Amino acid sequence: MDWATRDAQLVERIANAVFRIKNRKTRSARVTLTAIGRELGNQSLLQTKLHKMHLTRAMVLNAVETAEAYSVRRVRQVAARLRVSSPGFRRWELSRAAGLRRQMQNLPAVQAALDYEMLVHVVPNERSHNAA
Repeated sequence: MDWATRDAQLVERIANAVFRIKNRKTRSARVTLTAIGRELGNQSLLQTKLHKMHLTRAMVLNAVETAEAYSVRRVRQVAARLRVSSPGFRRWELSRAAGLRRQMQNLPAVQAALDYEMLVHVVPNERSHNAA
């Protein structure tokens, strides 16, 4: 097996796989080694031979998301959707729609994402009241 050739081929495909995982129309998925492998149809190869493919390994390690990073991405995606469908949403509705557990809501990056999305989302009536 020519691992260098296989490594070069997989690196190109991994970037596309990560993009597809992050931009699904249905509920988004966390980018993990398993998710990338499933998307490529080479799950067992990535899980058993990753140590032989250095470029692929670097690409995968750079692409995988922590639970915190995934939660932040979910907050952003859900907030964008709620701005269109539910103009007057509250923080708890955003948290619930994003599927955040209480433990995740308490992480600093997730709190910051929730705070930011709520600042960006000000109901028009609240703006006029605050300006007066």
